[in-house]
Amino acid sequence: MSHDFNYPFFLAAWMSAQTLVGTERIAEMLHMGHRSNVSAAKKWVRETKQGSKWLRKLA
Repeated sequence: MSHDFNYPFFLAAWMSAQTLVGTERIAEMLHMGHRSNVSAAKKWVRETKQGSKWLRKLA
């Protein structure tokens, strides 16, 4: 899956850092399918330059 800039994918990573809502609920709210997609989004932000760059822009 390419994450050049997938808004729900990035938003899921940001939301999970800003709230206590679980990954299942975030995936449901953003229509992302399985909750593992939220976990993948969090990993992408943590482990890629592009992901951390977008996260810093919001901070």
